[in-house]
Amino acid sequence: MHKHVFYIFFFLLWLLLYCVGCDPETNAAPALVRIWGRIGTEPGQFMKPRAVAFCKARNWLYAVDMTGRIQAFDTSGQWKLSFRTPEISQGKPTGLGFTKDGNILLVADTHYHRLLGYTLDGNLVLKFGHYGTEPYEFVYVTDVVGDDNGFLYVSQYGDALGKYDR
Repeated sequence: MHKHVFYIFFFLLWLLLYCVGCDPETNAAPALVRIWGRIGTEPGQFMKPRAVAFCKARNWLYAVDMTGRIQAFDTSGQWKLSFRTPEISQGKPTGLGFTKDGNILLVADTHYHRLLGYTLDGNLVLKFGHYGTEPYEFVYVTDVVGDDNGFLYVSQYGDALGKYDR
């Protein structure tokens, strides 16, 4: 019995992986639309991008890289602006999201155990959280997203055993 479950599981996994990205009408992989950015620290360049989030309010894509720099691009890939997180010596942010109205960019400032909030033009307007394991405290924040009701969902990891993963 277990042998059959094993084969069914791997068949379904293979089927899922095979079909991801396929167009059901033609069974063809989607066409590459656009690539932008390259290695570097100039506007429009990246040093190991870590997260992206799409802003519906502006129709822009925001990206954060290993330098703690957040950049915004329009949908044609044109660089619009950049700004930095306040500190990076302990580590760099790993996640981006937006509030319900799309007017505040949320940054998971991982190694500073907090969330940062920026206006769409890069002005810091929110610092929330500190190290801890109680409600409203964080160990290593990894991502954040807002829902249509105004709630924020934050993920974190805490230790090798997963004790503080939540």
